Amino acid sequence: MSKIGEVNPKKDLGKVLGLYNKDTLTDFLKNFQDKYDALEKHESKAVNKFLNKHAGVLINDYFDR
Repeated sequence: MSKIGEVNPKKDLGKVLGLYNKDTLTDFLKNFQDKYDALEKHESKAVNKFLNKHAGVLINDYFDR
């Protein structure tokens, strides 16, 4: 949220979620890029899906949705 300023939960939820997912994956890849790259395509998709699902729960809980 520090990157976009004041957030309207109804209007900016998708933007916040996208930025959060991007930051999380970037930090994860700093430590595990080689292991992530070694995954099969369906496995990397599963990792991304897991991240998106749990990030959505976290962001929605933060905004009490």
